[in-house]
Amino acid sequence: MICTVCGNNCEKTKLCSVCGNEVENDPINSTNKAEYINYSPRGFAERYADDILIKRSRIKKRCNDNPIFILVKSLSVSELEALKPEKITELYSGISPADGYAMVKKLSKEKIKDIEFFVAEEKDKKFTSAIAKCLERIASELEEQGVLKNGNDVNKGLYFEANGQVFFSNDKDKNFLYRMKSDGTEVGGVTYDECSAIAYYDGYIYYSNASDSSCLYRITPEGKKRKKINNDMTESINILDGYIYYISGTDRRAIYKISVDGTERQRLDNDGAREMTLDGDTLYFVNCAKRDAIYSIKIDGREKKCITKDEAAFINVFENTLYYKNETEDGALYSISLDGTDKKEILPYSTAHINVYKNKIYFSNKSDKNRLYSCNTDGSDLKCLSTDNVSLINVAANTLYFKSATERGQMCKIEIE
Repeated sequence: MICTVCGNNCEKTKLCSVCGNEVENDPINSTNKAEYINYSPRGFAERYADDILIKRSRIKKRCNDNPIFILVKSLSVSELEALKPEKITELYSGISPADGYAMVKKLSKEKIKDIEFFVAEEKDKKFTSAIAKCLERIASELEEQGVLKNGNDVNKGLYFEANGQVFFSNDKDKNFLYRMKSDGTEVGGVTYDECSAIAYYDGYIYYSNASDSSCLYRITPEGKKRKKINNDMTESINILDGYIYYISGTDRRAIYKISVDGTERQRLDNDGAREMTLDGDTLYFVNCAKRDAIYSIKIDGREKKCITKDEAAFINVFENTLYYKNETEDGALYSISLDGTDKKEILPYSTAHINVYKNKIYFSNKSDKNRLYSCNTDGSDLKCLSTDNVSLINVAANTLYFKSATERGQMCKIEIE
């Protein structure tokens, strides 16, 4: 008999010698002893009865022959997205917490909200408590690591908030990489590298090093383990699941991916990206080869498509919507759904340096001497926040940082709610 939990061959035994599963009374062995081996992993979730998935989920031990682990590992993001929240919850219960966490992290914010709703409504908490803790962990990490979506990456990425600290390019000291606490105290240098496109992932700061031809580097917040990752002129650093996605100035602004340790470098698209941002498993970019139209492409290089033919700049993604400067309409502020529908004019003013953060849009109003303005994502509650001539608007720790031409190009800041 074949153990349906770990795949061990359990001839002449009632219990599996590896995981302890009761083999003899297993309904799978009573009908087709090796049926799960012949199943395509992609068809596994639908072909197995719920009670079998539940039985397997009782054993937490991870092993390479665990068919649930095989299924989760083989499914693409789109295939995971297609599963119902209750099925994802069952799959989570059948694998190790680390694998379950990695699975849920791949899902879109909308799918995670569906799972949260299912967990909240499910009366039987037997298999929902573990995934509920996972969802809380993800929410906490998003808050702590400063990855609440913002538009810093299309404003040169001069500031990045993570784990109660802000990492930034210090214009007062040759744009070297600095850090400080989120409350603005304990300011100190990290490295004597002139930096931009700052990002943080798994204990390391990643940045474009202008002191070395803008190549990609990483370093710990304590200034240790400094390492060169690539030899490309690097812009717009976005990191997801151990891979860095960036624009290569060395290769005519092609989009590349590379693992965080510097291996597995791969070109994803060669049209040329003027700017780029990441949301879920999709990259959105301004396509140089298509007159600065907005395009999207999956992180594996597939499913490239045009979102809008508008000549765009300063693209931001927030809650399934793209916000951008529409050069086709004299720089007006526009929005469009991620599927290319529901295009709207938000404000008729000529805008620049857009940064969308927590339901607010911050921008330089070119129709009013490039002053700093804010409004809601629907264009309401329009306010002038500063009379300075501003550019490169970044946000971190509920503070706006921007370059002020009024103050001779120095970086200034304003606290926001």
